[in-house]
Amino acid sequence: MANYWSKRNYQQAATTSDGLAKRGYVYLMSEFFTVPATGSVYFAMDTNGVEVEFKLYDITSAQGEIHATLIEDPDAATTYSPITPRNLNRKYTDSSTVVLTSASAVSGGIAIASELIGNTSKAGGALASLKVHTLRDNTLYIMRFVNTSNQQSTVHMNLGWSETDPGHYRIIDPVDPAS
Repeated sequence: MANYWSKRNYQQAATTSDGLAKRGYVYLMSEFFTVPATGSVYFAMDTNGVEVEFKLYDITSAQGEIHATLIEDPDAATTYSPITPRNLNRKYTDSSTVVLTSASAVSGGIAIASELIGNTSKAGGALASLKVHTLRDNTLYIMRFVNTSNQQSTVHMNLGWSETDPGHYRIIDPVDPAS
Protein backbone atom coordinates (compact mmCIF):
# COMPACT_ATOMS: atom_id res chain seq x y z
CA MET A 1 0.00 0.00 0.00
CA ALA A 2 2.89 2.38 0.69
CA ASN A 3 4.03 1.95 -2.92
CA TYR A 4 0.53 2.95 -4.09
CA TRP A 5 0.69 6.27 -2.19
CA SER A 6 4.21 7.08 -3.35
CA LYS A 7 3.21 6.43 -6.99
CA ARG A 8 0.05 8.52 -6.55
CA ASN A 9 1.98 11.42 -4.96
CA TYR A 10 4.56 11.34 -7.77
CA GLN A 11 1.88 11.33 -10.46
CA GLN A 12 -0.01 14.20 -8.85
CA ALA A 13 3.20 16.26 -8.49
CA ALA A 14 4.16 15.48 -12.09
CA THR A 15 0.86 16.92 -13.39
CA THR A 16 1.20 20.35 -11.77
CA SER A 17 2.52 23.25 -13.84
CA ASP A 18 5.82 23.10 -11.92
CA GLY A 19 6.11 19.35 -12.45
CA LEU A 20 5.35 19.65 -16.17
CA ALA A 21 7.87 22.49 -16.57
CA LYS A 22 10.59 20.43 -14.87
CA ARG A 23 9.89 17.60 -17.33
CA GLY A 24 10.16 19.94 -20.36
CA TYR A 25 6.45 20.10 -21.24
CA VAL A 26 5.77 23.83 -20.68
CA TYR A 27 6.60 26.56 -23.19
CA LEU A 28 6.54 30.32 -22.67
CA MET A 29 5.76 33.22 -24.98
CA SER A 30 7.07 36.44 -23.44
CA GLU A 31 6.44 39.54 -25.57
CA PHE A 32 6.49 43.33 -25.28
CA PHE A 33 4.32 45.11 -27.84
CA THR A 34 2.71 48.49 -28.38
CA VAL A 35 -1.05 48.83 -28.81
CA PRO A 36 -1.86 52.13 -30.56
CA ALA A 37 -4.48 54.50 -29.15
CA THR A 38 -7.94 53.03 -29.85
CA GLY A 39 -6.16 50.29 -31.85
CA SER A 40 -5.68 46.52 -31.72
CA VAL A 41 -2.84 44.00 -31.77
CA TYR A 42 -3.33 40.30 -32.62
CA PHE A 43 -1.33 37.13 -32.02
CA ALA A 44 -2.20 33.75 -33.54
CA MET A 45 -1.68 30.32 -32.02
CA ASP A 46 -2.07 27.34 -34.36
CA THR A 47 -2.35 24.15 -32.30
CA ASN A 48 -1.11 21.97 -35.20
CA GLY A 49 -2.67 18.68 -34.17
CA VAL A 50 -1.89 18.77 -30.43
CA GLU A 51 -4.14 19.58 -27.51
CA VAL A 52 -2.86 22.71 -25.79
CA GLU A 53 -3.47 23.75 -22.21
CA PHE A 54 -2.76 27.23 -20.89
CA LYS A 55 -0.95 26.84 -17.57
CA LEU A 56 -0.33 30.50 -16.72
CA TYR A 57 -0.51 33.96 -18.15
CA ASP A 58 0.05 37.51 -17.06
CA ILE A 59 -0.65 40.70 -18.96
CA THR A 60 0.56 44.18 -18.01
CA SER A 61 -0.37 47.50 -19.59
CA ALA A 62 1.81 50.59 -19.04
CA GLN A 63 -0.91 53.13 -19.83
CA GLY A 64 -4.57 52.68 -20.56
CA GLU A 65 -7.26 50.06 -20.37
CA ILE A 66 -6.65 46.97 -22.52
CA HIS A 67 -9.35 44.44 -23.39
CA ALA A 68 -7.80 41.02 -24.05
CA THR A 69 -9.89 38.36 -25.81
CA LEU A 70 -9.14 34.76 -26.81
CA ILE A 71 -10.92 33.92 -30.08
CA GLU A 72 -11.38 30.38 -31.35
CA ASP A 73 -11.43 29.46 -35.04
CA PRO A 74 -11.74 32.89 -36.72
CA ASP A 75 -13.31 33.12 -40.18
CA ALA A 76 -10.24 34.94 -41.50
CA ALA A 77 -6.80 35.93 -40.22
CA THR A 78 -3.53 36.86 -41.86
CA THR A 79 -0.55 35.46 -39.97
CA TYR A 80 3.09 36.48 -40.28
CA SER A 81 6.27 37.08 -38.21
CA PRO A 82 6.84 33.86 -36.25
CA ILE A 83 7.43 34.15 -32.50
CA THR A 84 9.86 31.70 -30.91
CA PRO A 85 8.58 30.23 -27.65
CA ARG A 86 10.98 29.09 -24.93
CA ASN A 87 10.86 25.79 -23.07
CA LEU A 88 10.77 26.61 -19.35
CA ASN A 89 13.25 23.80 -18.73
CA ARG A 90 16.37 25.09 -20.46
CA LYS A 91 17.74 21.53 -20.81
CA TYR A 92 15.06 20.85 -23.44
CA THR A 93 14.62 22.17 -26.95
CA ASP A 94 12.54 25.28 -27.67
CA SER A 95 10.84 23.69 -30.66
CA SER A 96 7.16 23.46 -29.80
CA THR A 97 4.52 21.91 -32.03
CA VAL A 98 2.36 25.01 -31.60
CA VAL A 99 3.11 27.82 -34.05
CA LEU A 100 2.89 31.40 -32.73
CA THR A 101 2.78 34.39 -35.07
CA SER A 102 1.72 38.00 -35.26
CA ALA A 103 -1.64 38.40 -37.00
CA SER A 104 -3.87 40.96 -38.67
CA ALA A 105 -7.12 41.17 -40.67
CA VAL A 106 -8.93 38.99 -38.14
CA SER A 107 -12.67 38.48 -38.49
CA GLY A 108 -15.26 36.16 -37.00
CA GLY A 109 -14.63 33.33 -34.60
CA ILE A 110 -15.95 32.69 -31.12
CA ALA A 111 -14.71 34.67 -28.12
CA ILE A 112 -14.06 32.01 -25.48
CA ALA A 113 -12.33 34.12 -22.81
CA SER A 114 -11.70 37.77 -22.04
CA GLU A 115 -9.85 39.89 -19.50
CA LEU A 116 -9.71 43.58 -18.61
CA ILE A 117 -6.28 45.04 -17.82
CA GLY A 118 -6.13 48.46 -16.17
CA ASN A 119 -9.07 50.79 -15.77
CA THR A 120 -10.10 54.34 -16.59
CA SER A 121 -9.30 55.76 -13.12
CA LYS A 122 -5.55 55.08 -13.24
CA ALA A 123 -2.83 54.58 -15.80
CA GLY A 124 -1.94 51.01 -16.61
CA GLY A 125 -2.66 47.81 -14.78
CA ALA A 126 -1.76 44.14 -14.57
CA LEU A 127 -3.43 40.76 -14.48
CA ALA A 128 -1.94 37.40 -13.54
CA SER A 129 -3.88 34.16 -13.75
CA LEU A 130 -3.52 30.45 -13.30
CA LYS A 131 -6.81 29.79 -15.14
CA VAL A 132 -6.60 26.65 -17.21
CA HIS A 133 -7.85 26.82 -20.80
CA THR A 134 -7.72 23.59 -22.80
CA LEU A 135 -7.63 24.30 -26.52
CA ARG A 136 -8.66 22.04 -29.39
CA ASP A 137 -6.11 20.41 -31.64
CA ASN A 138 -5.90 21.54 -35.30
CA THR A 139 -7.48 24.90 -34.48
CA LEU A 140 -6.36 28.49 -34.90
CA TYR A 141 -6.72 30.77 -31.87
CA ILE A 142 -6.34 34.53 -31.87
CA MET A 143 -5.31 36.64 -28.90
CA ARG A 144 -6.71 40.14 -29.46
CA PHE A 145 -5.62 43.19 -27.43
CA VAL A 146 -7.76 46.32 -27.82
CA ASN A 147 -6.67 49.67 -26.38
CA THR A 148 -9.74 51.70 -25.36
CA SER A 149 -7.77 54.77 -24.30
CA ASN A 150 -6.68 57.77 -26.37
CA GLN A 151 -2.94 57.10 -25.92
CA GLN A 152 -0.75 54.21 -26.99
CA SER A 153 0.22 51.63 -24.39
CA THR A 154 3.15 49.28 -24.04
CA VAL A 155 1.87 45.85 -23.09
CA HIS A 156 3.75 42.81 -21.85
CA MET A 157 2.38 39.28 -21.92
CA ASN A 158 3.69 35.99 -20.55
CA LEU A 159 1.77 32.95 -21.75
CA GLY A 160 2.77 29.50 -20.56
CA TRP A 161 1.26 26.38 -22.11
CA SER A 162 1.79 22.65 -22.26
CA GLU A 163 1.25 20.49 -25.29
CA THR A 164 1.11 16.77 -25.82
CA ASP A 165 0.85 16.05 -22.12
CA PRO A 166 1.90 12.42 -21.66
CA GLY A 167 -1.30 10.39 -21.76
CA HIS A 168 -3.13 12.98 -19.68
CA TYR A 169 -1.56 11.36 -16.65
CA ARG A 170 -3.16 8.02 -16.10
CA ILE A 171 -4.07 8.09 -12.42
CA ILE A 172 -3.50 4.92 -10.42
CA ASP A 173 -6.71 3.01 -9.85
CA PRO A 174 -7.14 2.64 -6.06
CA VAL A 175 -8.80 -0.76 -6.60
CA ASP A 176 -5.69 -2.04 -8.40
CA PRO A 177 -2.57 -0.48 -6.78
CA ALA A 178 -0.36 -2.57 -9.08
CA SER A 179 -1.36 -0.40 -12.05
